[in-house]
Amino acid sequence: MTPDNSVDKALLRANGLSASVYNRNRGREFHFFRNVSFHIAPDEVVGLVGESGSGKTRLGLSLLGLLREGPGLYAGSLSYRLSDAEPLDFSFQHNGGKKRGEPLRKGLAPVLGKRIGLVMQGAKSALNPYQTIGTQLKDTLALAGCPGTQIPVVMEQLLSAFSLASRSASIAHRYPFALSGGQAHRVMIALGFAMGPDLLVADEPTTGVDSPIQALILQHFKAFRKGTLGPPRHASRPRPSMLFITHQIDLMKGLTDRVMVMYAGELLEVFHTSQLGQRPHHPYTERLMEIANEAGGRAAVHSIPQIPGRMPVMYDPPEACVFADRCSLANERCRKEKPELVVDPQGQGVACHERH
Repeated sequence: MTPDNSVDKALLRANGLSASVYNRNRGREFHFFRNVSFHIAPDEVVGLVGESGSGKTRLGLSLLGLLREGPGLYAGSLSYRLSDAEPLDFSFQHNGGKKRGEPLRKGLAPVLGKRIGLVMQGAKSALNPYQTIGTQLKDTLALAGCPGTQIPVVMEQLLSAFSLASRSASIAHRYPFALSGGQAHRVMIALGFAMGPDLLVADEPTTGVDSPIQALILQHFKAFRKGTLGPPRHASRPRPSMLFITHQIDLMKGLTDRVMVMYAGELLEVFHTSQLGQRPHHPYTERLMEIANEAGGRAAVHSIPQIPGRMPVMYDPPEACVFADRCSLANERCRKEKPELVVDPQGQGVACHERH
């Protein structure tokens, strides 16, 4: 488990991050997330959990300066302390322009693909359609500094690990369009590992695969963290840190050190993974846990339980608790006053008037 003073040695520190996009038709901003603060320490895996539409993917992309032109960070700050790289610090102010993310993109360009990596959703569209899988893996390993003599060895290791070994030669010579969705998904994760980054942002890496492949992927994320899968790392570099984004809270145990729970663009809770189910949680966290337990073993999508109600529309985000309309514990205070997420010295906190 990451020590409690890990914030002082944070590899990544975000403070008060907010991002939105201006909708011309409506004449106002749509908010992706608001006032988000957290840190990731060296050799730490942090899980980011929440249902679809909660802002998880946008937050992950914003950390890499990859929000599309138009959307952008308009408040807060980001700091990076990566190995063999100068400290990188960015602050954001709303300027109403289309290129408000450009300074971050330019500032991170020297370390993206080397010290910061990404496993994206939608592998088919994320892979380069004009290059074979082998070329993409080879180029990624070379960019990450893998010795030339080691590149074929690491390529074979990665392809074999993701159950592509029996067809590794043909996979390496194929273009993305010739892969199945499952194959493309696994290749995308292999490319993320090939970067050998200090920080890997993995966006829903187990979505859309069956249970055996999901278990295989989780097993390899653990191996990557231990340094037994992927390019060799210099002894002076720490083991990789990760932000693991998912809607499945039950995946946290055995993989992450801490968990952040996100809803309607806000962090509602932060806790050590060892405390999952062992302490009073935010009502939203508890519902995610209940759904994970109730959904276990169900095959039909329509039978998976849901949280009653809808997420608030983020053109007009509530100034009180964002979960109040769906919460069984909500009272008048919850509907008038926003609870603050205060993280204690043990690195845990919950934004709930009833659970403070």
